[in-house]
Formats: sequence, structure tokens, C-alpha cells
Amino acid sequence: MVKENFNSYDRQNKRAVQIRQAAYDLITEVPYDDITMAMIAQRAQVAKGTIFNYFNSKEDIFMAIDLSGYLTYCERVEADLSNMTITDKQGLKVFLLQETEMLARDFSVIILIHSLRRFTLEAHADKMQTEQGRIRIYETLQRIVKKC
Repeated sequence: MVKENFNSYDRQNKRAVQIRQAAYDLITEVPYDDITMAMIAQRAQVAKGTIFNYFNSKEDIFMAIDLSGYLTYCERVEADLSNMTITDKQGLKVFLLQETEMLARDFSVIILIHSLRRFTLEAHADKMQTEQGRIRIYETLQRIVKKC
């Protein structure tokens, strides 16, 4: 199914966010391989067929979560960097350590999902939307680099 009218990876699409949140919540309770589209639909309180209006597969949902999570992380790093001045290598080291701790603390589920990416998610996720998500992350990282 081609989703031409909207980007289901978009964080502003309410129904897609609702579906992604249900899947996110499930992976904190159930192993990835045991999660089904029916479980996601039930948790999201939508019909199973509704999910397919937004995502092609379970892998597509989790790829959207992964990309959105990493984009959120990168945006937080960018915001944190904007609020400080780094003048030397020690200051950069302290900043990077703090950001790494924040990643491990606040984004542990994203790290888990990201570990599935290469062998499980990549083959079945929407390639165009995955590429668009990667571009947004890359653009954010480029802005961060310019600030350093």
C-alpha cells in the first residue's frame, strides 16, 4: 500500500502516533517476536485493518518508533548544546558523557528497538519513509556538528 497523502512516520499524525505508542508500550511487556498486529490494534483501540492504513507491517511500526525516537534524542542533544558553551575538550567530554547517560536513561526502549533494526526491521519497513526519517536525523546531526 502506498501512503501518498501523509507520512505515517510523522510525529504529528495522531492515529499513527497512537498506533506507535501502543507498540512501544507492548515491547516493554512482551518480547518483539510475540507481538502481533492484533495485539497492537487492541492496545491502540483501533481495528486491525486501520493499522494497515498507516503501516505496512509490524516491522514498519517499529522502524517508525526507532526513527522518531532517535530524532527526538538528537533534538534534545541539539537543544542541550544550544543552552551551553563548550570551550575545550574537557567540556566536550563532559557534555557527551551527560548526553550518553541521558540516552541510556531516557531512551532505553529505543535502543532495544534499534537493536532489531538491521536484520529484522529494515527488510519490511517502508523504504521511502525510512529514508525520510534518516534524512531528518542527519539534518539534525549536521546542525549539532555546526554548533560544536
